[in-house]
Amino acid sequence: MTTSFAAMIIFKKLIPFFTVLAVSSIGTGLVLPCINSFITGAVPADRRGFVTSLYGSVRFLGVAIGPPIFSKLMEWSRMGMFLTTAGLTLLCALLCLVLIQVAKKEPTKQKESLFEKLQFT
Repeated sequence: MTTSFAAMIIFKKLIPFFTVLAVSSIGTGLVLPCINSFITGAVPADRRGFVTSLYGSVRFLGVAIGPPIFSKLMEWSRMGMFLTTAGLTLLCALLCLVLIQVAKKEPTKQKESLFEKLQFT
């Protein structure tokens, strides 16, 4: 995703621009469910609902505030907008790698079969 946003500064024509934008959108669609699974998996079950709602709220806050921010960035510089976005996606990827850690589950002992419970073995 970072590479596609950085590549946007090269393309001026419409078709290559939308092609790179589509590749970036596919990357977003592949990453968001994984991040959601990592976040919910890293939280104890009793706090999972709170964290999931907080995560969803922050995501949709980004959807709401994104267009005004990007309109200001486009007024500033087209190249600056794409490089800023590329830098932010790289920063988010690094933060995800460092901060999201899923605890390893201990292997559970297999439940006794009916034969073992009834002591047929």
